[in-house]
Amino acid sequence: MTNDIFKARERAFESVYFAKTDAEKIEAIHRERETQAALERLSAATGIHDHGILERLLSLEITSSSIEALSHAPLVAVAWANGDLEPGEKKAALEALAADGVEEGSPAYERFERWLEKPPADELMEVWRDYVHAVLQQLDPEAREGVRKDLIERAERIARAAGGVAGFGAVSKKERGVLGEIVSALSVE
Repeated sequence: MTNDIFKARERAFESVYFAKTDAEKIEAIHRERETQAALERLSAATGIHDHGILERLLSLEITSSSIEALSHAPLVAVAWANGDLEPGEKKAALEALAADGVEEGSPAYERFERWLEKPPADELMEVWRDYVHAVLQQLDPEAREGVRKDLIERAERIARAAGGVAGFGAVSKKERGVLGEIVSALSVE
């Protein structure tokens, strides 16, 4: 009789163990499917098919509904270049976002605001470089130049927003460095 109790207990432990293991495997399969679906949506939204870039975007919590924020990442980088965010820089960055039709409360707007609350990871600009390179290659030279010129002008506006007299002399050495990185990343042929 004691043997039967131990066998019944053993079977119960095995059932619990295998049920837990099965549940974990099922959960992993669901996560994988969700990730794959998110990658497909992101690819459709961006026209990018490089899984490496798409996975890096997802790792930074950039989805198909917030991808619009990524095209404005250089503005965030300029705003944070000196290590702190001046009110004028934040205002100029949000105005640039609004000028592009990104609505307040949208996933892209919220993602952008989070980057303005605290400095984003350095990886953000690395991913942006890969992203913008892939996007620019899809454009004709005239459109590419338009994107390049517009983004550089906006980034310079944010750099000047922090101070100086009437916007003169307000661009710091660190901001000029970030602006140089942006220009370099946009020089895709």
